[in-house]
Amino acid sequence: METRTWGWLAAVIDVVLIVAFAVIGRSSHGEAFAPLGLWTTAYPFLAGWAIAYVTSGAWSRPLAIWPTGVVAWILTVFVGMAIRVATGQGVVDGNPLPIS
Repeated sequence: METRTWGWLAAVIDVVLIVAFAVIGRSSHGEAFAPLGLWTTAYPFLAGWAIAYVTSGAWSRPLAIWPTGVVAWILTVFVGMAIRVATGQGVVDGNPLPIS
């Protein structure tokens, strides 16, 4: 398969995994599965992924784990969390971890 095909396949897999992450996150916080709620949770990370995909060069090296994949992953999380904070979604559920 040529690089262009791998790039599209890797991008689709990334998006599916980000949406799965949002579904798992909503479920673990006891939130109902609703399309609008899922979108609200997923879009910051999808936007972060899009920015990371372009800036890390993942489109040209879709299977490179280091440094491309690691940089893209870190940027996806960082930008996604920054968007959540900027839009008032928050980053903590308000339940502090118990201290042993």
